[in-house]
Amino acid sequence: MGRKRAVLVGINYAGTEGELKGCLNDVSRMRRCLVDRFGFDEDDIRVLADADPSTPQPTGANIRAELERLVGDARPDQDFTELVQKVPDGCVFTMVSDSCHSGGLIDKAKEQIGNSTKQSKIQQRDREMRPSPGVTVTCSCDSLLRIALHHLPRRRGGVHNHRHIKSRSLPLSTFVEMLRARTGKDDVGVGSIRATLFHHFGDDASPKIRRLVNAMLLRHNHGAREDIHDKAKPEEDDSEGEAAPVAARMPRNGVLISGCQTDETSADATTPEGVSYGALSNAIQIVLAKGRRGGNAITNVELVRRARELLAKEGYTQQPGLYCSDKHANVAFICSNH
Repeated sequence: MGRKRAVLVGINYAGTEGELKGCLNDVSRMRRCLVDRFGFDEDDIRVLADADPSTPQPTGANIRAELERLVGDARPDQDFTELVQKVPDGCVFTMVSDSCHSGGLIDKAKEQIGNSTKQSKIQQRDREMRPSPGVTVTCSCDSLLRIALHHLPRRRGGVHNHRHIKSRSLPLSTFVEMLRARTGKDDVGVGSIRATLFHHFGDDASPKIRRLVNAMLLRHNHGAREDIHDKAKPEEDDSEGEAAPVAARMPRNGVLISGCQTDETSADATTPEGVSYGALSNAIQIVLAKGRRGGNAITNVELVRRARELLAKEGYTQQPGLYCSDKHANVAFICSNH
């Protein structure tokens, strides 16, 4: 089998209102799992963790750099959905996102397990049928911002009576406060988030933010402030327009396991003994440890279905999703050799 490489990202946001407890533990457990169960070489696993000074910080720029390393011909101005399109045939890009709903991270990927597409249509219809009481803010994972409803676990049969549960969502108000603290500007508000991200992070801002700021400048400033315009504009591509057709294709080689559905958030749990983890990450480790009858490898579909069953049994309301082509739905999770 060919070379296997991985990038693991853990962000606990220590010391902030959005602080989590289990993300770094999830990264550590997955690292051991990749080495011990799936035969990864330690040197082929890169870790980015906000509480570990020995690793690069998990900034958007550093994460993109690691993903670009995995996908050889990627360009710095491409966002995540475009990077997945660059995965060559014969390779598979598997992503486990134990945070908020992240189904859109693989653009146009088929939803093999989940009801987000149906829910999104219903929610859109409901929004169209009722007047909005104020400003509606829609964000995406590409802009490193996610707003979601807090669907915490149901407490059935005392399963969670002695376990601390926190939602792995980042409320807009908390995000704004974190951005104010990072930039030192008290006037950051909902309407200035994108501009603030661009002006503070510059070339390290996500490609999507740079494109949005560029479009805003073109629309509102009519070509003024060319210095900012040039900086916001993505790097020129010598391939004469290849990027658009690539982004329009259905992804062939990407597999995404998302922690929950669009109207849910993933849970961050801490046991009475002080052990913290993400609910999905913990379920995945349990399913892999139990294995499959006959010793056969667990498929992507089977992993997500069994994780769903386990989470429901433990009282969690979040429902993980699987996004990939039909070709990869029933192949082994990550790789077949243990």
